[in-house]
Amino acid sequence: MTELNPLAAGIVNSPEKLAGFKVIATLLACGILYFWRHRRQIQQATWWMCLVCVLLTFRWVVVDSLVQ
Repeated sequence: MTELNPLAAGIVNSPEKLAGFKVIATLLACGILYFWRHRRQIQQATWWMCLVCVLLTFRWVVVDSLVQ
């Protein structure tokens, strides 16, 4: 499978770069949420995104079980 996104194509084949990108993206997102944690809209958005992540996890478990 070929990655069409030119930015992602440079890191998708390197486990170290991919792991680094994920760590940096996660830390940045957590920092933003921590900095703005007192705003009600941010708290609601965080819970909604948590729900989306859980649903995506279930979806990938189903897809993975169908592929294997």
